[in-house]
Amino acid sequence: EQLVCPGLFAYYAVWEGVPLVSLLEAAKVAGDYSKVTLTALDGYSVSFTREEVEKNLLFLAVRVYDKTLPPAEGFPVRLVAEGFSGGKWVRWLKEIRVQ
Repeated sequence: EQLVCPGLFAYYAVWEGVPLVSLLEAAKVAGDYSKVTLTALDGYSVSFTREEVEKNLLFLAVRVYDKTLPPAEGFPVRLVAEGFSGGKWVRWLKEIRVQ
């Protein structure tokens, strides 16, 4: 996937993880929410609507280039949000709140 911060950089990487929508289905919340908010250890958070979650490739990466995610890339978990700017790619994920 390509991580893009407009005007700053583009970064290509091979990420491995679990689709966010699959996690929500396993938690039996699929269809019963309007928004998902993801918060990092440093307090930074982003939100996605139900439609954004269901129609886009959003997944929780735990590996990059076949290796455990390093701290600089967001260990232990990083949100990979294909098609969204880098500001939506939460590193150091701490919490997922479903509303």
